Amino acid sequence: MTGNPVLAYGAWLAETPAAWPGEAWEAARRAFVDTIAVTIPGAVEPVTRRVFATVRAWGEGPAAAIGQGARLATPWAALRASLERSLAGRLQEAVLFDEYRGPGLEKGTKSLAMGLILQEVSRTLTDSEADEAVSDALAALGRDCQARIRS
Repeated sequence: MTGNPVLAYGAWLAETPAAWPGEAWEAARRAFVDTIAVTIPGAVEPVTRRVFATVRAWGEGPAAAIGQGARLATPWAALRASLERSLAGRLQEAVLFDEYRGPGLEKGTKSLAMGLILQEVSRTLTDSEADEAVSDALAALGRDCQARIRS
């Protein structure tokens, strides 16, 4: 897997099943071309540079800033999306309630504390189901965002 999101997306697109309907292939191709057409030229726009200057304060990390030659800390939105995918409808709310940067952490990292509200709509989750959901969430955050439990 490449660290370049454009190359990763292109590789994924190239490896997708040939059984996709023609309309799906065309929609994916258009989305890919639109993404590249907007992302690369947009990287030099003054507003993009101002946004980049703001988010650069988040610190270094695994998220590529296309056209900026930098890697930034993963934004909360990416973490939340990973949680939503991994918890398949059991996640009712994810709340970021603390963020720490400073002594005791590796350079370019931050410590986030979050609360997860889990719910099965038709019944109460058992303790083991809740524990399994937390394990699923941690595995997904590690896989998708390179997050890990602070030691």
